Amino acid sequence: MFAGIFGIATAGIVISMGTVLRAMDLPGFAVLAFVFGCITGGFGVMGAIGHRRYAMYKRLRAALHAARDWVCPIAQLTALTGLKPDTLREDLRKGIENESLPGVLLAPDGETLYWDDARYTPPAAAPEPAAAPDTALAAFLAEGQAFLAYLRGCRGQLGPAADEQLAQMDKTCAAILGFAHNHPGQLPRLRRFREYYLPTTRKLLDTARGLGDTGAESAEKIRGEITGILYTLNSAYQNLYDTLLQDVRLDVSTEIDTLESMLRQDGLTNDFEEDFGSRAKPE
Repeated sequence: MFAGIFGIATAGIVISMGTVLRAMDLPGFAVLAFVFGCITGGFGVMGAIGHRRYAMYKRLRAALHAARDWVCPIAQLTALTGLKPDTLREDLRKGIENESLPGVLLAPDGETLYWDDARYTPPAAAPEPAAAPDTALAAFLAEGQAFLAYLRGCRGQLGPAADEQLAQMDKTCAAILGFAHNHPGQLPRLRRFREYYLPTTRKLLDTARGLGDTGAESAEKIRGEITGILYTLNSAYQNLYDTLLQDVRLDVSTEIDTLESMLRQDGLTNDFEEDFGSRAKPE
């Protein structure tokens, strides 16, 4: 209304300046026309904003009147009101953001409207996907278990001395497999053990088993050499296991030192002289 009033006044001044009056004779009319023009523009912008808001609230009222329950599908509201789904969603979001619709909630997927947000139940969180198995570790452990089963199958075929070494090898290799299982990050350090030492050991044992019980001197010599290398391999495998444990020892030692330091700082140990300085031990 005000935009129209000032607009008419501005138009009248401009027409008068162009037909009856001269701007150079009455410059005040030009200034007045400019001021009235600015006021007209301001009221025009306000009117446009108000009209848009009025239209939005009119659509929201239509949705409210069309609602049949506290929980309404957007598709149902648009079918009853004739509004476009995107337009209604945008109006609802604006009304919720500026708190014109207190307690109203639009579902995250934009398909359901809750006139009472207490009726909204968030969907259950999807379970986190299970961690993908470490295929390299699984393959190594499978190969290791197959090797242990092979060692047990070799017992009783190469003589008592070989059986003793095979039992020791079984024990040491099982310990190495257990270490890899508990410390998968150390698997790269076992690459040569997996790719060379185990296959070569198995190849040598296959050779010894393939000699049979002929009793030939050359066969006994080969079996003796293979039994001797089993002792060397056992020593090497034990050294490998000890090397793997060195990092664990360092970690454990560091944790123990830190724990003891914290206990002393918190006064939770029985060493009163060290913990409390001049405080004497209780009688």
